[in-house]
Amino acid sequence: MKQWLKTRKGRLQALGILLVCLVILSVILFNALISKLAKRYSWYTSLTASADYGVSDECFALLDRVLDGKTPVTILFLRDRETVISDTTERYLYETAQGIAERYPQISLSFCDPVENPNALRAYTYMIDPRTGEIALDENGERKTRTLNENGVILLSGDYYRVYDLEEFFVFEGGDTSNVRAYAGESKLVAGILHAIKDDAPLACLTNNHGETFYDFELLYLLDDAGYAVDYIDLSKEEIPESCRLIVTYNPNTDFLDSDGVRASETDLLADFLSSAGNRFLAFVESGTPRLSSLETFLETYGVSFAYSTSDSAGKSYRFSVKDDAATLTSDGYTIYGKAASELTANVRDGVVFQNATAIEVASGFVNRGNGVFEKGNMTLYTLYSASASAAAFAGGRQVGAGAFALATYTEIATHDGTSGVGVIASTAAFEEDFLQSTVYGNRDALLHLCKLFGAGENPEGISFKPFSSTRMSLVTTREKFAWTICLSALPILAFPICALVVLLRRRNR
Repeated sequence: MKQWLKTRKGRLQALGILLVCLVILSVILFNALISKLAKRYSWYTSLTASADYGVSDECFALLDRVLDGKTPVTILFLRDRETVISDTTERYLYETAQGIAERYPQISLSFCDPVENPNALRAYTYMIDPRTGEIALDENGERKTRTLNENGVILLSGDYYRVYDLEEFFVFEGGDTSNVRAYAGESKLVAGILHAIKDDAPLACLTNNHGETFYDFELLYLLDDAGYAVDYIDLSKEEIPESCRLIVTYNPNTDFLDSDGVRASETDLLADFLSSAGNRFLAFVESGTPRLSSLETFLETYGVSFAYSTSDSAGKSYRFSVKDDAATLTSDGYTIYGKAASELTANVRDGVVFQNATAIEVASGFVNRGNGVFEKGNMTLYTLYSASASAAAFAGGRQVGAGAFALATYTEIATHDGTSGVGVIASTAAFEEDFLQSTVYGNRDALLHLCKLFGAGENPEGISFKPFSSTRMSLVTTREKFAWTICLSALPILAFPICALVVLLRRRNR
């Protein structure tokens, strides 16, 4: 080593190694310094479409279509105007409401403090039964009441009223109210106005007797924004209410019950429900959903079948899991983009994501009419979303198929006086909080659009939540991340030799 350093070549090589180490160290320290300063002084460039928290053109376009100019709607703040304006958080909602009220004469703002005027607001403390639209009663026949929060808002129109807490107009990270992700006031306020001007809201019932697992309530909030009144139902014990227009089964873990000789099977109840025009059934399943024979036999009637692997040596079969390494947002490949596969979803915002999805197949007897449309008798099945052609299916730890598997379908049923329908979505995790609250994914708009297809009427589809500052990258696939990493890593490696070559050539040619 000493002999090597004594030579001129050795000293130059050692100096080169030292310079490389110093350059790398300098780059690391410089990057750390800039990162600290950027975080401290918010040196970020906004990648959102707009940093404006006012009323969007999309909101005005929707209200222009639905408001009749006659039905009055009052937005009642539960504090005086000066207090509302001085509150940093509540002012977001006030400015949105004020912008809407200035454009539409039938919408007005009002202010009333529940502490100073408790009697004026007493009528709005009574809770409403979603099934009847009347005041709800407890076990003793007494009217159920709620406490009005001082920063709440009430929407009024004739005999209709709806109480909102201020938190409902914001999106929170993981439900933590101290960590605000986005402002949702525009979308929520429009949904509330649409509720107020309707004569009555159709009822959506979520089944709750099949081990359905909800990790959050975002799906319920979305159904409410879509125009439904929301309640639960036990199909094994309860009759389907006359006002019900949608039954939802989300993430079931036990099968639908067969007839016990006294009461019809749950699937027979659903079939009877779907025989009437205007009624819909929507099921969410995923790759981890156990095999549910009764439910799956029922869905096959409407063209939906699920793919399973061949039974292994132990006699067990596995549901397909769809993976796409070319269009995945996670390293495991199971959070993938869905492609709009029908004219019914062609105009929905892009970026609809499916996580831990299973594969949907079209049941036998349905004739392929092309463009994702299949027909049988009085039923037409539409493939709403599918995986890309690069997708593969895995089951039991091995690949069992490849191709553009269907991820969501809708079967329209012609009845004697209209249509009913069955929708199936092959992912549950993609319709939880992380995806439905996102300001970049299209899952929320996709589900709101489906509710429109179901006949729920206009809703805030296309009105995005407005994000506050965030450094999270959501739409970049793992392949794109890898490509950017390689490019950025290779850039200094290529830059130094090129610069050195230029310098050497210029010196040589002097």
